[in-house]
Amino acid sequence: MILSDQVTELDMPYFHELAKRVCDGLNACGFIHCPGDAMAMNEKWCQPYSVWQQYFADWIEKPEPMALMLSSIIFDLRPVHGDLSLHKKLQNNILEHTVNNSLFIAHMVSNALSHKPPIGFFRTFVLIHDGEHDNTLDIKHRGIVPITDLVRMRALEGGVQYANTFRRLEAVAELGIMNESDASSLRDALVLINRIRLQHQAEQMSAGQKPSNFVPPDELSPLMRRNLKAAFMLVVEAQNALAHRYQVH
Repeated sequence: MILSDQVTELDMPYFHELAKRVCDGLNACGFIHCPGDAMAMNEKWCQPYSVWQQYFADWIEKPEPMALMLSSIIFDLRPVHGDLSLHKKLQNNILEHTVNNSLFIAHMVSNALSHKPPIGFFRTFVLIHDGEHDNTLDIKHRGIVPITDLVRMRALEGGVQYANTFRRLEAVAELGIMNESDASSLRDALVLINRIRLQHQAEQMSAGQKPSNFVPPDELSPLMRRNLKAAFMLVVEAQNALAHRYQVH
């Protein structure tokens, strides 16, 4: 929650309670509380504009792992209600200080490339072999996240202000940062992976199970497995291109 700098200490309890009620309400609707506590009900993330501005200044100056993770989250902020100019002003300030900051960008690229699609050298799935998720693919963290991270970096290159991954892909293609064919392929890959994830979760819920992001490839048809492998290979190629561009390995 971004607050006006006119807010006083006497006002803060109201906004903290408001944030808690909204987050608790979303949790009750099925949008569960963030395990990492990156929510407005955490007082750290319910602050005046100047505090948010300082957060980013610190993260950009010292791009350590936690700062990079938080930057990735906050880069995807979207205004929902209230004085939307607060978000716009913060976003413009962030882009102004990051677009040409080669050190920060390089660290963000390294962070983005840390999530690799689960595909091996011989185009075989790299499965989890551990406990309750044995012989499954983490379709979110190793399928969706690599694409959103990669596209975020391309958007940052061009100062693109959209937070939605599909809108970012359109924008970077229009700016020539990514060619139309590659952008279209990544969009299709994201659609496919999301569809597999949602179908898996819907089937789990129909069976009375808690929905998860861990998909056994054996439950997919041979055609869907081939398409998923192709989607993962597209992401690997796009990551390699990003690594080459910034000389990050």
